[in-house]
Amino acid sequence: MPRDEKIGIVGSGFIGRSWAMLFAGVGYQVYMYDNKPKQVTGALEDILQQLKDLETSGLLRGTASAEEQYKYIKGVASLKECVTGAKFIQEAVFEDAEVKKEVFKQIDELVDSKTIISSSTSCIVPSILSADLTHRANFIVSHPVNPPYYVPMVEVVPAPWTSKDVVAQTKAIMIEIGQAPVMFAKEQPGFGANRIQYAILNECKRLVENGVLSAEGVDIMMKDGFAYRYAWMGPLETAALNANG
Repeated sequence: MPRDEKIGIVGSGFIGRSWAMLFAGVGYQVYMYDNKPKQVTGALEDILQQLKDLETSGLLRGTASAEEQYKYIKGVASLKECVTGAKFIQEAVFEDAEVKKEVFKQIDELVDSKTIISSSTSCIVPSILSADLTHRANFIVSHPVNPPYYVPMVEVVPAPWTSKDVVAQTKAIMIEIGQAPVMFAKEQPGFGANRIQYAILNECKRLVENGVLSAEGVDIMMKDGFAYRYAWMGPLETAALNANG
């Protein structure tokens, strides 16, 4: 089960912890770093508890036990120790372009051309984050849906200069850890999930503001209507199958 390949997780908040658990689930050696060392200690404690709870409820991914998976995750005190020699780095720091750019600048100076540098950003296009990097061809966005451990979809978005090999490797890694990657042909502001969500939110807002539906009515429509359908069938599948297409 354990494998001699390193994954670097930069950021130990909820998203970073989820990524660490997903990679540990298939035996990767996971190194987690945060610029607040005490937060890493708390993150590791929380990860162990989460893994034990998942095991108890029968929702733990992978074949190794919770204790075994936990042993694959190590907190480190320096960014260098976290990323040097890593196969794949997943950034999960605060959603601020300037903060992320500074983090990636530091990572860029520590890695070689074999390491994939991936961001968890929910909306910042990868070209903004990677334009000045030496290893920008290795940069890609892997945006998970919260909570990542329970919701498998990941938006995989390349920058204009991301290599095709990095795109293919990222897709393979996401599938390997049990996620469902959606592969973007090119970057776009808001990616896909946010654009779809906001289209729904905007129409819901209009229906309420125009006095057509109450807020409660809109939520019932989604929870007790569309949710049942979209839990197993996509909107384009629905359109194709409805009334013979």
